[in-house]
Amino acid sequence: MPTESSLVADSPAATTDAGSSPASVVDERVGLHGWSRSGVRWWATVMALLAIYGLVVGLMDPRAHLITDVGGKTATLEAMTQRGDWDPDLGYWFEDTDPEGELFPLDKTSLAPNGQWVNTTSLTMVLPARPLWEIGGARSVLVVPMLGAVLCALGAGALQRRWSPGTDGFASALVVGAATPAFVYAVDFWEHSLGLAAITWGMVAVIDVGRQRSPAWLALAGGLCFGLAATMRQEALVYGFVAGLVLLIEAVRARGVMVAGVRSLLFGAGAAAMVAAHAWLELSIYGGSLRTARSGGVIGAGGGNEFESRVRAAAATVLFPLNGDHAVSYVLGALLLVSLVWLTVVVTGLDRRSRRDPRLAIVYAALVWSLYAVALLRMGPRFVPGLVATTPLAVVGAVAGFRDRRWIPLVLGLGPLPLVLATAYTDGSIVQWGGRYQLATGLMLTVLAISSIDDGAVRHRRRLIAGAGAFGLFVTLFGVAWGIERTQRVADGWDVVASVTEPDDVVVWHDTAHAREAGAFSVGRRWLGAPTQAQQTRLVLALDENGIDHFYWIDRPSPDLPTFEGFAPGESLGELELFGDQITRFSRVADTHGN
Repeated sequence: MPTESSLVADSPAATTDAGSSPASVVDERVGLHGWSRSGVRWWATVMALLAIYGLVVGLMDPRAHLITDVGGKTATLEAMTQRGDWDPDLGYWFEDTDPEGELFPLDKTSLAPNGQWVNTTSLTMVLPARPLWEIGGARSVLVVPMLGAVLCALGAGALQRRWSPGTDGFASALVVGAATPAFVYAVDFWEHSLGLAAITWGMVAVIDVGRQRSPAWLALAGGLCFGLAATMRQEALVYGFVAGLVLLIEAVRARGVMVAGVRSLLFGAGAAAMVAAHAWLELSIYGGSLRTARSGGVIGAGGGNEFESRVRAAAATVLFPLNGDHAVSYVLGALLLVSLVWLTVVVTGLDRRSRRDPRLAIVYAALVWSLYAVALLRMGPRFVPGLVATTPLAVVGAVAGFRDRRWIPLVLGLGPLPLVLATAYTDGSIVQWGGRYQLATGLMLTVLAISSIDDGAVRHRRRLIAGAGAFGLFVTLFGVAWGIERTQRVADGWDVVASVTEPDDVVVWHDTAHAREAGAFSVGRRWLGAPTQAQQTRLVLALDENGIDHFYWIDRPSPDLPTFEGFAPGESLGELELFGDQITRFSRVADTHGN
């Protein structure tokens, strides 16, 4: 069993001076000289993953998304394409009447300092996708997250080669690419896969900095990767901070204080340069730095949130195997976690004081995970928010890492977790997939689990990792099925809206998050939003001011429709099935004087 706590001991370059070392075998086989022999396998892996992702994308409806946040990005791309410019401005047809955007239809839209209506802060995601959208619309831009997931898989393979010298990394690449949340985020226009890929390769660079003869530019490259990730995922700042500390410590051990200081400065400079470049880009486009303000505000408010809401959000993103904040989620999530920890402890021999028969732990784990599988199948496709349920190999990797004393991978994977949970958004923790703020933790611990397969002749370890990986694949495919079903059902709602309204009709949404789901479908339409009573009163005044004599109200059915003075409701014209919203036409009524 490996017992070294040094990163250098875990690195394939740790023994490069010994020609017969395992590291030299890896370098010969998968390095520059070995690429001609292994390159075919890697290209086949990349093409296979892209083909799988493409097949799933073909089954999804391009007019809808996995979650509402994506709608803001696709609406932005459609607005940019229609105008033929590069300004991420949604525009607002009612701006003259409502200059403050009180009735803006899409949730979480900001009015930028230069007057643009902005519903995305990920310029590094949207701008590269702009020409792709013009070529092929919603499906073509998914090339960006698909490539992000492929880069995640390749990065996982690179990590395995460093943490398990003598292996080629294919196992980790395939598992991460096909059996973790990276797959789910590959087929939706969200920045998660791209941000995760940048973090992963940043970790690879940080590990390589600990090598005896590593070039200085690796530290700079690692910082650039984390800086790029931070322009898309705020938790990258936390992972980068922990990685920077590891880089400093390991560089001191390998190269001395002076060299370590220079490498750390290069790492920090790379991260700062990328963040500053993105802030400059925002300043030139928006007249302000929206992404930096958003991330800084969330991190600054992290400790101020109510303790109960933060604990619930942390439990959801780490533990919940079901889409709901109720007792069953806590209990079943705890049972799943205990089953994985117990089985891994027994199989890896972490309990040195006694020899344990693994059969009882195997039976318990089989019962719990079978119960969970039945629950998933009975409920049908939906979000699974917890990291444990969607990435069970992460738990195996954490326990096996402690058993094998792999401290550096554990620090990189688990070290950021408390601060990530303390600073993450609490809203939307249930309606998301696979611990979206801890994706890097899940990836690194998954690779650590796979890297531990051959670390010692421990009985059943291969079977444990294979079983956990297989269940991860099952839950991942469940998430893919959810994406296919959800996009189809949401898009059916847009067919209903299109069948009863015209683009020039005024459509008012009670739930502006549902309106944002429409994405590109909403662009060019005269939509408004009025969630509150005050906004509904403001709506009537605005309609009167513009002489609008009818509008369509979209809201969940209730015994009493809201009252709009001077307007009377008609019969329900249709229903958006997934949201449960109904469309009702309100028409102006004549006053007592016959006007």
